[in-house]
Parts: sequence; C-alpha cells; structure tokens
Amino acid sequence: MLRLRVSRRDEIRQHIKGEPEVLVVNAKKWDAEGKPDNRIFARGASDWFKAEVKGAHDAGFEWFSAVEYVRIRHGKAYRVDDPSSPGARKVVVVGRLRYETITFIDWAPDPGSGSPRFYVAYNWRHEPYADTLLYEESGYEDHLYPLDGVKYVGYPRAQRVAWRFRSARYAIEQRRRDRQERDRRYEG
Repeated sequence: MLRLRVSRRDEIRQHIKGEPEVLVVNAKKWDAEGKPDNRIFARGASDWFKAEVKGAHDAGFEWFSAVEYVRIRHGKAYRVDDPSSPGARKVVVVGRLRYETITFIDWAPDPGSGSPRFYVAYNWRHEPYADTLLYEESGYEDHLYPLDGVKYVGYPRAQRVAWRFRSARYAIEQRRRDRQERDRRYEG
C-alpha cells in the first residue's frame, strides 16, 4: 500500500506541474461523463467534476473546493451566509483524495476541457474524497494555515434536509417533463 501511495504521488507531482485543473470521474460510471446528473436524491458529488489542483501531498491529492465564511462551534465549522455576522471566518474548503482510490489516471487532455482525468472509486456516500479540510489565510503570500481538529459541516442539518427534499422534488419534476417531451416528440 505504501509503495502504491508513493508511486502515485510521484507520478502526479511529475505530470501535474503547471496544470491548474483536473477532471475527477467516478470509475464505475466513466461512460456517463458529460451527461447531466439527474439523481433523485443527489447526495454526494457528481459523477464527474472539474477540480482546481492544490497539490499532491503525502496524505493524498488535494483540490480546492470553495471559499466560504464559517462560524466554528465545538470543533465544527458551520457555513454562514453573511460575512459580517459575529464569529464569521473566511476559510478555504479543500477535498483530499487518497491515492489508493484512484483507479486510473488519463494524462491525455480531455477533448472538452483540456484537463487530465482521474478515475476514482467513490465511497458508499457517493463521494470521491476521503477528507474535507479547512485552511485559513495566514497573511503571508500564498500560504494557507490548516485548521486542525475542525470538521466542516456546511449548513445545519435542518437546512441540508430541506435542500435535499427540494432537490428531489425538482428531479422528479424534471423527469416528468422529460418523459412528456419524449412522448410528445415521438407520438406523431
């Protein structure tokens, strides 16, 4: 396992020089690349997405996910919408991918984006990454300070559940509209 991690890390470091983005693709659904994600319960990541490269570290391959304002309480970072709210801190959300979950790397540029493709075995939660890390700007040029011991939660549970129900309702309606359009088109 250690040899695999070291060889994959060195391969990525060698090829990724100057490459700002990569495509992360679900290895089980590699043929669905470029198709819209129309799952009813859209939990987890899309089957393919573009990721901005942060670097290949000993712990895994990291990419930038978002820049957000959070409030940290009891070791958990909750997303806030208003940056001027009390206790709001600007953080960089980073996803970390373990090297052993990468099944194949296609270094040839993708025809649509020009980026290399990382084919990854997603976990049971439909996520390609192992960890979500938070970094904070340190004040020095291009240096990010890791916030150790802080778990990124995002929005509170009630907001996440409400969003999932809205997303499921939209997906069901979209499938109904697609079916009606298909029936109308091929009816006559």
